[in-house]
Amino acid sequence: MIILNHDTGAIVAISGGREYVRKGYNRATQAKRQPGSSFKPIAVYATALEQGWSPYDDIQDQLINYNGYQPRNYDGVYRGKVQMKEAVEWSYNAPAVWLLHEIGIDHGIELAQKFGFHDLDRELGIALGSVKASPLQMASAFGAFANDGVLVKPYVIEKIVTPSGESIVEVQKDETQVVSAQTAWAMTTLLQGVIQNGTGKQAQLTHDVAGKTGTTQSSERGKNVRDAWFVGYTPQYSAAVWIGFDQMDAEHRMESSGGNHPAKIFRYVMDKMLEGEEVLHFSKPEGVHNLLPKSKKKNEKAEQKEKKGKKDQKDSKKKKDREDKKNKKNKKEKQDRKREN
Repeated sequence: MIILNHDTGAIVAISGGREYVRKGYNRATQAKRQPGSSFKPIAVYATALEQGWSPYDDIQDQLINYNGYQPRNYDGVYRGKVQMKEAVEWSYNAPAVWLLHEIGIDHGIELAQKFGFHDLDRELGIALGSVKASPLQMASAFGAFANDGVLVKPYVIEKIVTPSGESIVEVQKDETQVVSAQTAWAMTTLLQGVIQNGTGKQAQLTHDVAGKTGTTQSSERGKNVRDAWFVGYTPQYSAAVWIGFDQMDAEHRMESSGGNHPAKIFRYVMDKMLEGEEVLHFSKPEGVHNLLPKSKKKNEKAEQKEKKGKKDQKDSKKKKDREDKKNKKNKKEKQDRKREN
């Protein structure tokens, strides 16, 4: 597990494994594992939002064969069409792959590279996390959603000072705008839905939380989970939890999903981390608007049209009253001049 201050990039807590030793193999920074569905917000949904898609747009949820590649939903159910919001909350696979196919694999890869993920294969499987990523990379990437679309380079050492007080090394903030503030806010709203309504309920805190579960499996029956992830963030920190074995064999197997033990670990650790701190809520960046369902948009437009109509009617009446008053005044002045003559 790793926790970052997503505003500064500082690594504030790290655990490299259950039996981690000093200078040993640090799984939080060095292990490259498949992030599964926790990669969907990066390669698919953020890319779609950048192209103008809405969380309330319908996307296809069907069993489709893409030249030999046929992604399946975990529950084996296909709903025909679902809103993007529902697909994210319940981590449906088929809609994510369909959407990446629609928006273009190259666009998904391009954005993933901006987030710091390289050596990606040009295949639809990246929609379901068929890439290699460390917990550090995942926590850093999700931190950009919390940070108005700005990715901040993580660091461990902030400053090195000599015995005489001279500063010889001091970190310089390294940041890049990877998505717009509008996309970051929409993604935060979507990922809050995962915690409130979907697969990430076990990660709920007193503080606002947004996040995504991820699970990868082998083709074998029984306990076949290879990687279980939870990646999430609060207004203060972003974190990634990975559970798995370095090598999976008959004696080293799991059945826990990302929404189970990883989400519970996230909740437990972040509860301790935030203990005594002021409860904060995500705040909408200036100039950004909430994306609304189409029906609500229509209602709002109708209300705005009605308000405008009433205002126009009121302004028209005022104008007519002014003109009537002016005409009466002119008529009276004309009558008065006639009497004088």
